[in-house]
Amino acid sequence: NAEYMGRSCLFEVVSLFQKMRVAASLLLTFLALSVAADDWNSFSHPVGNFVFKWRFPTADSIEVQYSLPGAGMAAIGFGTSMTNADMVIANSNGDGSWTVGDYYSVKHEVPKTDLSLGGTHDLLESSVANSQGTTTVTFRRKLVTSDKFDNEIVVGTIGLIYAWADTALSFHGKNANIVSINLKPAQSSVMSLPNLLAGDAKGSFEAPTGGFKLEWSFPSADEIAITYRINGKGWAGLGFGTGMQSADMVIAIANADGTVSVKDYFSSAYKPPQEDTTLGGTNDLHDVSAHLDGAALVVSFRRKLTTGDAFDFPILKETTRVLYAWGDGPFGFHGKDNFNLVNVDLSKVAVPSAVATTVPTADSNTLMDIKSLLQQQNELLKTLVLMAAKRQ
Repeated sequence: NAEYMGRSCLFEVVSLFQKMRVAASLLLTFLALSVAADDWNSFSHPVGNFVFKWRFPTADSIEVQYSLPGAGMAAIGFGTSMTNADMVIANSNGDGSWTVGDYYSVKHEVPKTDLSLGGTHDLLESSVANSQGTTTVTFRRKLVTSDKFDNEIVVGTIGLIYAWADTALSFHGKNANIVSINLKPAQSSVMSLPNLLAGDAKGSFEAPTGGFKLEWSFPSADEIAITYRINGKGWAGLGFGTGMQSADMVIAIANADGTVSVKDYFSSAYKPPQEDTTLGGTNDLHDVSAHLDGAALVVSFRRKLTTGDAFDFPILKETTRVLYAWGDGPFGFHGKDNFNLVNVDLSKVAVPSAVATTVPTADSNTLMDIKSLLQQQNELLKTLVLMAAKRQ
């Protein structure tokens, strides 16, 4: 009877510690988001002395501040070109005042306001300051609006265009640029909390176009393992980036003898990608395997999240822009139908334990103290579980 009571008490202690870890995890999440929400993150580029700042005042909105030299117009657009770009444009009224509008660009012509196209004005707040030849625009909007003339703003790597001019809403000429920006919370990184029973956590994503299936896991803290399946009998390519102008790619090509070659590629323009080794980089794929499964190619590989190769992009545990293409014949141009671009949240992995969470963490002593406490609890909980198992 005494042994039974002791064992029962031990299980109650284990249960208590599990509840404490859940509470501490929730507290860490709250504190991290509270700290990060008040801080700006920033990006700058020498073309046009462009400065872009952002923060997330709420879970579903973004606040942006950008600076450009335009005395008449200062514009940014969410997209990789003027085709289908969701834009915010500040125009001088000629009397010292400015107007900030919600615009959309269908193609390479003067953008139109969302309102004139039948959409809505979705800037919640906006302001403009012009000082010493620099125009600074600040606005806030929802990450996802119900307006078809607004592109979704993802917390991850995005394509951004910007332009400026000395007269209102006019052709910018060479005063324009395209950049990629990683929209992550300020002063934060993605941290997986200790998870006693996590096992091999895996994520998955599917898209009907091309029968695309993607699976991933993180076998170690600095490595990712990926398997993808695409309906291509000749070749199948997977890329990280916002478009073919700048994409880190893995391409599998079926050979005449039934084997499949898988190599590390990079694309810098709308032309056939080149192997990293041809460009002076390195092949950073390992544990590679590939085979034909009926009319589809199935490819598996592992690589470091950050390789150090100039022709490899860092892979982050967050929403990532992924492109893929395929063909049934020899490796070549995929055409307009055998290509797709999707957003994949690489932080989402299936975990058996309900205790595990992934949260953004801020540079705060309080957060680090809680993290240290969680780690100590984790070790103690392991010991208690082992003791309980021995008593059974």
